[in-house]
Amino acid sequence: MGSGDDRNAQYPLRYRHLFEFEAAVAPEYSIARGEAPARLAICYFTGGHFSGDRLRGILLPGGGDWADYRTEQALWIDVRGLLETDDGARIYMQYRGVWCAAPGALTAVLRRGEPYRHEDHYLRVAARFETDAARYRWLNSVVVIGVGGYADGGVHYSFYEIQ
Repeated sequence: MGSGDDRNAQYPLRYRHLFEFEAAVAPEYSIARGEAPARLAICYFTGGHFSGDRLRGILLPGGGDWADYRTEQALWIDVRGLLETDDGARIYMQYRGVWCAAPGALTAVLRRGEPYRHEDHYLRVAARFETDAARYRWLNSVVVIGVGGYADGGVHYSFYEIQ
């Protein structure tokens, strides 16, 4: 369990690590939205996995990321995917958020010309889950935040349950 800087907080933020998540993505399909770089970019998942103390498994292919590029430094993320746990439960995952970067950093990383440097990027999402598996129903009613990064043509997030 962790907490942020809550010296003056009436309601301190507490969280618990939920899982690490990695996804491989296919090359994007783009739809221009006015002047460049404004566009909608759709990248489908080709696979992935997740692992934490309370659940682990794979990301099934077929979901993906609908990224709304606003500028060279910022895009909005809308992701949907289907997780399958090691014990066979299926969990629908959706997360939305923002990816902002230092000037030139986002373009360089996405063109796979430069390594991802966490200090140059702000990639944060809010996730929600839905399942009918009794052992994982607790996921249906938790708030989850993800802190992410990009590497090797895919994404990585650390997801945290907000308590």
